[in-house]
Amino acid sequence: MNQLSSKTVITCLASAFFCGCFIFAICRNHISALDNIISSTDNITLGISINDLSLKLGERINKLETTQTRTKRIASLLKMLRDVKSPVATEHYAAMIVDLAESNGADYRVLVAIMGTESGWCKADIHYNCFGYMNKVEYDSFDDAFSHLVPKISVQYARVYGWNFSALTAAYGRVENEVQAARLRSVAVKLFR
Repeated sequence: MNQLSSKTVITCLASAFFCGCFIFAICRNHISALDNIISSTDNITLGISINDLSLKLGERINKLETTQTRTKRIASLLKMLRDVKSPVATEHYAAMIVDLAESNGADYRVLVAIMGTESGWCKADIHYNCFGYMNKVEYDSFDDAFSHLVPKISVQYARVYGWNFSALTAAYGRVENEVQAARLRSVAVKLFR
């Protein structure tokens, strides 16, 4: 009978955990359970961090999402924006966010998560800057702000950090990184419903 090394056991446990999370992601009716699993296991150490698992999960989900049409992504975002009564809850702005994020190699859900946590879905009066991006520019409209900020934030943050929300919040200059990371993750996951 062979003895398994602790590294092998930890690797197997991490793989099992990741596979479990992946199965939940496929079952769209259970996506809130996935968020609870990711959020409630932040203190478990398996040789791989929860943020690494979250990042890998985001990568896997993005691959699955390639079959999702642009129209469905826009409709999903538009529904969320309407549910939260955002002033940008129009098909025009939803399409603008999805298209600009994706054309700059970023997951639009990461941008939306930033938007939701930074400005309360564009409800805060900060010169149309829904992302809390500190560039000292006063934009004239949401169109103006989105056309400048979505590509910048996509390239500088969303594309670089993806679903690694802890690293993203640290780079974005947020305090209470883990609290903010959990909020970002929760918003991004809701776009799968």
